[in-house]
Amino acid sequence: MNNIKTLSGLSILNTRPEGQNKCLSAQIITAEGIAIELPLLEIEPLSDINVPNLNTIDQAIFVSSNAVQAFFKFLQRNRISWPNHIEVIAIGKSTGDTLRDYYVTTHHTPLKADSEHLLQLKTLQQPGKILLIKGEGGRPLIAETLIKRQASLTMIDVYRRCLPKINSQKINSLWHDDAVDIILLTSEQSLQHLFKVFPTQAHPWLRSKNILVISERLAKAAAALGITHIIHSQPNNILETLLDFANKDS
Repeated sequence: MNNIKTLSGLSILNTRPEGQNKCLSAQIITAEGIAIELPLLEIEPLSDINVPNLNTIDQAIFVSSNAVQAFFKFLQRNRISWPNHIEVIAIGKSTGDTLRDYYVTTHHTPLKADSEHLLQLKTLQQPGKILLIKGEGGRPLIAETLIKRQASLTMIDVYRRCLPKINSQKINSLWHDDAVDIILLTSEQSLQHLFKVFPTQAHPWLRSKNILVISERLAKAAAALGITHIIHSQPNNILETLLDFANKDS
């Protein structure tokens, strides 16, 4: 008896940024699915970053892999050394993996990759001098909570999220041909961009689709836009969630 799960030809719209979508697309194809790449975010590193004296920092929080890459590339370009004494906190496993690429040890990672669980870490209950490395905008929860806990907080934005150039012909063919079974979303901004790049007349089609999200907060944002078929996943379990969905009736 063959118990190997496949995606059985399901079409997945992968909206992750260019360069961050290839691994999942390859996994989808290997699992006999169809990967359609439509990046809805472009990560633009900032060139003007005001890095404090790192020797005065006790703890550093990295809120994404993008933050890690933009920050350490800036340090490398400007020949700034990373002190070994800093206690490093990553919001999730993939962020920790990216830190390892720069030979930086992650000391703490929450069980669940979100701001709420990060703030539950014991090491952040009585914080000292903290460096928060993030992108422009984003949720203020981490900063607001740490300030309430009387942390000495320095925040630096190291990248911005932009809407990439979109091929309108590709957009129109996707919804006219009903070429997508599941839309993968990994951020609220990509959800907003989804409804921006598709014309208004395509919005009922978007709302009818299965939408895979990686957080409860993103699920609520999707529901607020009228999406009813929401598939819940976690950042490190997207393929498994897709396989479970494809085989739920087998």
